[in-house]
Parts: sequence; structure tokens; C-alpha cells
Amino acid sequence: MRDSNDTHSPDTAHTLDPAAAADHFRVRPRTIQIWIRDGKLQSYRIGRAHRMTWAEIWACEDGPKPTRKTEARYRLPLMTRAELASRLAISDRTVDRWIADGLPARNVFGLTRFNPVDAEEWLRRRHDPTLPYGFVSEGLA
Repeated sequence: MRDSNDTHSPDTAHTLDPAAAADHFRVRPRTIQIWIRDGKLQSYRIGRAHRMTWAEIWACEDGPKPTRKTEARYRLPLMTRAELASRLAISDRTVDRWIADGLPARNVFGLTRFNPVDAEEWLRRRHDPTLPYGFVSEGLA
């Protein structure tokens, strides 16, 4: 955790508060507070409020690091296994089989999460190139 007096503190317009970070990771805000307290997630304190940069958020994700070209995609909220299964009307076990077959996952401190655009692209390549764009990520932005 860094103090707001740190000269490297980012502009708050480009940071996330714990609620936004929780929404991105699909966890409870209390989980974010615990990760900050335990030093797993770096944050800045501005007054009493914690803020995190996208770089600090992505540092927690075990997966491809975003490039300038892919930053917007990786700012989308991640999906849980259950959310992905529900969105596609399949079972959790099917998602598990797809993970074993190479479905890209972003692990966050032991939690398996999926970027919806990565999942769509993988499904198009592996199963059906005619799948419509946005069929997984619709409504997530």
C-alpha cells in the first residue's frame, strides 16, 4: 500500500476503488479489502480510500498481460465458471473440460476467471467460426 503523498500516485480518474475491483474480479468488496490488507493487491491510499491502477489489477491475474491494443478487452469484468456456463447454457463440467482443452483462463489468487472476449475467440476457433461476436460479453461492459 502506498500513501497519497507518494509522488508516483496515479490520477484517480485512471484508478479503481475496491468496489470496482471486486466487480472486475467477481468477488465481494470485503475480499478486495483482505487482499489489500494481506499485501496481495497493491493499492494507493487517498485519504481513507484505497485505489488501484489497472496495472496493479492485471498483476494479480495469471494470464496474458494486456498490450495497448488489448487493454479495453482486459478491462471488462471477468466471468466465473458458473457465469460462463450459465451464459452458454452448458454445465460447469463442460467448462472444466474446455479448460483442459485450452480455454484461456485468468487465475486470480486461486480463483478461476475468464475474460469474455478471450472465451468467445477460443470458442469460435475451437467449435464454431460462425458464432456471433459479443455472444458471451454482451452486457458486461
